[in-house]
Amino acid sequence: MVDLLSMDDVAWRAVSEGSPLHRATADGLARNAAIVLGNTGEGDEARRALEEAARAHPSATVREAASWGVDRLARRAGGA
Repeated sequence: MVDLLSMDDVAWRAVSEGSPLHRATADGLARNAAIVLGNTGEGDEARRALEEAARAHPSATVREAASWGVDRLARRAGGA
C-alpha cells in the first residue's frame, strides 16, 4: 500500500499497462491508498509515507487524503 502512495507516472504505467488498473488514475489509486493506510496502517512506514504524501504529493486530492490519514493514525494512537 505504501508503494501505491508514492508511485510516480512511470511506475504507474508499468504496473497498470495491460491490466484493469489502467482505468484508474495514479492519483486516484494513491488517494485510496492514503485512506486505507489511515484506516489500517500501523507502524512507522505507513505514518512516514502518509506524512511525505501530505507534504509533497503533486496532487491536492492525494495531499488531502494523506493529511486525513496522518490525523487518523494520530487519533488511533491516542486512543480516540
